[in-house]
Amino acid sequence: MKEPSVAEKQAGVVLHEKSWTDKEIAREAYNFLKEQDAVRFPVDTYELAKNQKFKLKWRDFSSVDPNIVGMILVDDRGKQYRKNGLSDRRIIALSDTLSEAEERFIVGHELGHYYLHGRGRGETLYAFSDKEPLDLSNPEEYQAERFAMDLLLPEGAMRTAVRLYKERWSDRGTYATLKEYICDMFFVPPDKAKQRLDELGLLA
Repeated sequence: MKEPSVAEKQAGVVLHEKSWTDKEIAREAYNFLKEQDAVRFPVDTYELAKNQKFKLKWRDFSSVDPNIVGMILVDDRGKQYRKNGLSDRRIIALSDTLSEAEERFIVGHELGHYYLHGRGRGETLYAFSDKEPLDLSNPEEYQAERFAMDLLLPEGAMRTAVRLYKERWSDRGTYATLKEYICDMFFVPPDKAKQRLDELGLLA
């Protein structure tokens, strides 16, 4: 874990110190869905974000960095830190170039930062800016990505979906491939569907 910069320390930025295992992240994602009464698919990450008092905004990041796909800003320090006197700020900003499936997954990723790296830490200020391709060598980016994967494509639901596909859909011609079926059932981008099928060994 990198040390916060002087500017970050002065701003009150809190960097998360816990090292999450994949199993712990999967459990936390499921607990989050249970807390929100949202254990159904496809998962509506927009609604989950709004339930956590996040405002969703769409931005043209091309003039800043065209590789930015999403950002999260949480400022839970209280009114005294903000000149305009607004209530606590929680914002998820999305690139305006994304498909809806991509947006939903990135919101899940940003919620991973909130749930794993910031929630329950008191009066804090923190922000993450996410670019494509993600730097998965960064522990916090890897953890947020795992959270999104477990949130939108949990292992149990994936195995059930694959079984139903083989029993009911594989010979009907409705879906060209298993990946297409998963994209439709879980409303996720094709690359995320393939990644999850690969890592669970479900493409065979």
